[in-house]
Amino acid sequence: MLLGREAECARLDALLAAGREGTSGALVLRGEAGIGKTSLLDYAADRAFGMHVSRTSGIESEAELAFSGLYDLLQPFASHLSSLPEPQRAALAAALALGPPVGAERFAVCVATLGLVASVAEETPLLMICDDAQWLDPSSASALGFTARRLDGEAAVLLFAASTDADAQFDAPGLPQLPVTRLGPDEARALLESEAGEEIDEATAERILAGADGNPLALTALSALFGTGGANGAPELELLPAVRRTALRTMRELPPNARRALLVAAASVSGDRATIADALGELGLDAESLTTAEGAGLLAQKGDQLVFRHPVVRAAVYESAPAEERSAVHRALAAVTAGTKRDGRGAWHLAAATDAPHDESVALSLEEAARNARARGGRAEAASAFERAAELTADPDDRARRFREAADDSRLLGQIEHALALLDRANGSSLSPAERARVAHLRGAIEMWNRSPDAAYVLLREEAESIAPSDEAKAARMLTDAAWACFMGGEIARGLATAEEAEALGEQTGGVTSTLAKAALGIGRLLSGDAANALPLFVGYADLLEADAPVRHPYQLIRPAGQVAIWLEEYDLARTATSAMVEAARAQIALGALPYALSTLSDLDFRTGNWVSASASAAEAVRIAEEGGQTSTLAFSLACLARVEAGQGREFECREHAGRALLFASSGVRAVGVFASSALALLELGLGRNEPAIAELDEVVRVSAQRGLREPSVIQSTPDLIEAYVRSGRREAAAEVLAAFEELAEKTQRTWALGAAARCRGLLVDNDEFEPQFELALGWHLRTPTPFERARTELCLGERRRRARRRSDARQPLRSALDTFEHLGAAPWAERARTELAATGETAHRRDPYAAEQLTPQELQVALIVGEGATNKEAGAALFLSPKTIETHLGRVYRKLGVRSRTDLARLLAAEGALTSPAPESVSPA
Repeated sequence: MLLGREAECARLDALLAAGREGTSGALVLRGEAGIGKTSLLDYAADRAFGMHVSRTSGIESEAELAFSGLYDLLQPFASHLSSLPEPQRAALAAALALGPPVGAERFAVCVATLGLVASVAEETPLLMICDDAQWLDPSSASALGFTARRLDGEAAVLLFAASTDADAQFDAPGLPQLPVTRLGPDEARALLESEAGEEIDEATAERILAGADGNPLALTALSALFGTGGANGAPELELLPAVRRTALRTMRELPPNARRALLVAAASVSGDRATIADALGELGLDAESLTTAEGAGLLAQKGDQLVFRHPVVRAAVYESAPAEERSAVHRALAAVTAGTKRDGRGAWHLAAATDAPHDESVALSLEEAARNARARGGRAEAASAFERAAELTADPDDRARRFREAADDSRLLGQIEHALALLDRANGSSLSPAERARVAHLRGAIEMWNRSPDAAYVLLREEAESIAPSDEAKAARMLTDAAWACFMGGEIARGLATAEEAEALGEQTGGVTSTLAKAALGIGRLLSGDAANALPLFVGYADLLEADAPVRHPYQLIRPAGQVAIWLEEYDLARTATSAMVEAARAQIALGALPYALSTLSDLDFRTGNWVSASASAAEAVRIAEEGGQTSTLAFSLACLARVEAGQGREFECREHAGRALLFASSGVRAVGVFASSALALLELGLGRNEPAIAELDEVVRVSAQRGLREPSVIQSTPDLIEAYVRSGRREAAAEVLAAFEELAEKTQRTWALGAAARCRGLLVDNDEFEPQFELALGWHLRTPTPFERARTELCLGERRRRARRRSDARQPLRSALDTFEHLGAAPWAERARTELAATGETAHRRDPYAAEQLTPQELQVALIVGEGATNKEAGAALFLSPKTIETHLGRVYRKLGVRSRTDLARLLAAEGALTSPAPESVSPA
């Protein structure tokens, strides 16, 4: 047990014990430099009885090398690569430089890392340790964080230690944290006495204890520094200056060749002993100089690596050397690392060696390193290499191009502000029109998807007008994106006009440019209520996307097929198209495309009455979009989730998720704001709060109409506003809105709109006129599978019959409405139907909770996919979890629901209507 760390050691012991028993765990130790995090990691490694232990440590100068940390941890288990599905195997082999580059999406490496860890832990419990995690290369940090968040039923434990006072930070959302604090006075004195014995007098000891303030490394360093010099021999009592001063004093006592050997080790990035020895040979030094340097105690050997005993020591060695000597060392290291790996070390050493403001040969080397990193899935490291290459570039267009490449990689990582800052650096008065347009186009795309569609529209239109005389195809593509920006901002009329301009230009250039412009025009016409002239424009776009994998196509997030089919009430076609998109994204680990596809599927399931599936899909979309930094898609996913929660009356969750979506809308993504406000209005209406519902919808409906939205199926909130007006006694306002809505329903012939319009008319007419209206509405509802709409009509019909003193006639539609609401889990609506039935003299008892209502979102996702017949392996691949974690979740599901087999689970979920495609009676557990 470590001195003063009893609680921390107990926490680690518990994690290790659970890991050995098959329960995964992860923990991030956080604390200042020297506080004892490494000692705790050493303790865990020593206590990992019966476990594989794999360990790495982040190195500040190695943070630009993609997957360097992951390589250290996983290379010992390379034989397990063959256990992974081929796309994952290829992606991870490429990332670890154990196979050729495959250009996989970065999440493919994350999923493959999870699979490899699970495979290793299947054989022997596994402990993975990462010290100085704040200096991990970003790609390794992303893969390890992804893995740690998803482990559950594996015999695997992941431990991280991160400094709180370094410039870099280790972000670990969703992982347990353990602060490592300073030692108490008694423990600090005991440690000082164990280090210094009686060599330090009491006055000096008091000063050291006060200066160290409970930091173990400070106590050790200060006691070594001041020795027996007494209180007057202690000129400084801060940790880092003391460590630095000790290191410099030791280094000055070494011969010149040994000092230079230390400098090579400090500059080497990897600390690889063989590389350092080769570089010494390049400098004309022999191995003896390295041995002498090691003997000074500033370096320690760990396996094949030489590691400085503290990062401050490395910095002191490096920074105290003359600039020309550092450059010479980096040139030597570049010479011995060039071509040995695809990790770009040679290029970075060349960059460190140059003192010229511009150096095209070094810039070319960095660009090659960037492209290699990108091909291995290391987007963050590619961005850094492109950025440094740009800084060394003199030619304005090449400089802008490299900054633009860096910005594109940063964008894909969700680093939006940094991407925009890089594009600022790319701009300049000396750029060619073509390169200026490319920079502006990327900025417009970033603004559209992540910040302000309005700003994107202005930028894209201005630059399109500027480039059109020399490049009509580029102008057409920029106008196409400007139209999409309008649609995202809710400016339908402006978007339609812009899409018409794009299509006219695209016609002159043909090819993909024309196809993309036609699709944007098709969306504009459809949203404007002109479906007949919209549909022919999608033919070429659908063919284009069918031929392209979702991970490859730049327009993957705006595939219209599923959403358009939903708006047109072609629900079977919508399910086919959307399910295919979900399956393709899962199979290719295209997590950039998956959240939008899942959100579209949630929209479809909400409308067609499978709210359990709608909730599960939206929750998964939110989780993945959050991890991927997909701002606009996250907002849409949140709004979809909030709408299901609104219907179910889950007020707290609905307000939280809708509120988050509205925050995105406030920055300009107004289309999402309309969805979120509609969800809140549905919540208020279901709970009988009519005035708040009106407050949510009044402006939304009016402004949407002003901005050109004429397709009633997009939002479906106008009938909610009409009903809220009626129930609050504002019948004239209801009649005015209904008249406009009836006109749109007749023009578009949308079945749900015609049914909802008839229902609303039935709420407004006199007692002797409402029956035909509700009969008409129910007739429309029979044409499409929209049970919630039908049940609302039945509820309104029952209410009107009861108020007309026809209590017996009211019961049948109220019973039917209650059954549907309970089947959907629409609790507030079921309560209203139950109350109305009670007013007719009939008592309806509340049902028992459905299976889905007893499960967490993750358990629900597992239950649904297993209920549809997936094996544990198939479910794990679909949900990016390991088979063991699926097994663990499934065990919890069985216990909660009281079932004993997959077949029983499938029957239960099918009986409750939660499955879109129930499994056959006999399903395989394997």
